[in-house]
Amino acid sequence: MLHSNERMDLITEYMTSYEEKIKMANKNGLFDAAKMFELFAVEVCIVWFGQKFSNLNTERATYPYVDLISENRELLVQVSTAQDVPTKIKSTLEKIRDSKDKKYSALKNIVFFVLSNNSIDKIKEYSGDNQIGSISFTIKDNLITTNDIITKAQNDLNFQKKLYKVLKDEFDNFNINIREFKGALELSASGLRAIEGLINGEYEIDRNEFLKTIIKDNERYISIQGGAGSGKSVLCKKYVENQELVLYARAERFVEESHIDNIWDCCIQDVLECLNGKKLIFFIDALEFIADCAKTKFELLQYLYDMATKYQYVYIVTSCRTSDKNAFIKLETNFSIKIYEVGDITENELALIMKKYPLIHKMYKMNSYVDLLKSPFYINLIISNSIDIDDIRDENTLREYIWRNIICLEKKSPIYRVLSGKVIETVEKIVFERAKKFLLGIHKDDIDRDVMHALLSEGVVAQQGEYIRLNPHARTLGTTINETMQAIGY
Repeated sequence: MLHSNERMDLITEYMTSYEEKIKMANKNGLFDAAKMFELFAVEVCIVWFGQKFSNLNTERATYPYVDLISENRELLVQVSTAQDVPTKIKSTLEKIRDSKDKKYSALKNIVFFVLSNNSIDKIKEYSGDNQIGSISFTIKDNLITTNDIITKAQNDLNFQKKLYKVLKDEFDNFNINIREFKGALELSASGLRAIEGLINGEYEIDRNEFLKTIIKDNERYISIQGGAGSGKSVLCKKYVENQELVLYARAERFVEESHIDNIWDCCIQDVLECLNGKKLIFFIDALEFIADCAKTKFELLQYLYDMATKYQYVYIVTSCRTSDKNAFIKLETNFSIKIYEVGDITENELALIMKKYPLIHKMYKMNSYVDLLKSPFYINLIISNSIDIDDIRDENTLREYIWRNIICLEKKSPIYRVLSGKVIETVEKIVFERAKKFLLGIHKDDIDRDVMHALLSEGVVAQQGEYIRLNPHARTLGTTINETMQAIGY
């Protein structure tokens, strides 16, 4: 059990350097320091006054000059990190006095909760003849500084014990939230980098006009939709890549988890509370992969939208195949999600690609690959794998080539000393068993080690913890896999 002097050591050290602690813990600027002090003030006021306090963020239109209100609604608190405290107090009292809103005439008690600094000694009292408006301000009754909190803790043992718990829990939780949120942002950035945006790693299709429309509209909830391989995910990536705060996840994560926090391994509610106006974008990729799930599985996705509606600075971006959009009609309607449809590659875009890559021009003139050349994904697949079309007669032959050599590594399997049939068997297991059962992936222990090494080395699959799943670019071939297998008689 801690002794009083041990509790006071923590309280004194914590309160005297509160602002520095916040800045240190928040050195990346992820959270707003003033907002953190406001949340802290709620907890301290509960201990100080012996009643619950709530934040007035949702009631600012009712009381625009204060931040907290007591449970009995008789006490209002303004929380401030201002360096010039005397000016802040005087200007607030004057604004309330000059307000034409009748409710302010009934206000008699406002407390100012501030950080201690050199300006505190210059604070004037406004009572009696010096009173500003209907509110009397005295240092004894209407001011709480961080130094006052230390003094009260020294003289009131019960207050000291309660305050100690508040401070310890508050700072521990804050450090955890900062660390976990930073980790979520880094993991999301890694996920975004995995989305291939260039043909052959070098050529970018210019779709700036499409993006300019989205940016100009500035809708909070948008969904970029189109056919398989049309570049939906790439456009979403381009839209969010210059934003400071982006949380990215594949749509399947909303099926795999039962709690929103588990998707990014951080407390989303705490994150949203602490951002205080900083723009945050959630990018949920490939909704089509959960379109066939039971409707109850959409509850977590809907919950994210429900949370976002409470914060004007939170945006949600999704990508989805047009063929699967009907599964999300209710969601689109309930949250007024703006749909942006990305079409096939235009003739002008294709002309520029053919100029860069003669192979695509050759395929275009053959008239056997018209549909495939409408897709950025397939163009990249052909160029990056240096496919020799002289050995490929038509679209079905190309699909067979994709299946055997790009997905199942028929030509490369000898390099890894594995049988191509074993690779095919493994890919089928990953694709079909995972899709049928909506699994996180196939456990690595259920896959031949040598085959897994080959698939990982060639970028066909990725490992997430103990599970193996297709890489995002390979999973776009999900539609192609089915079409290919039908075409070649599987």
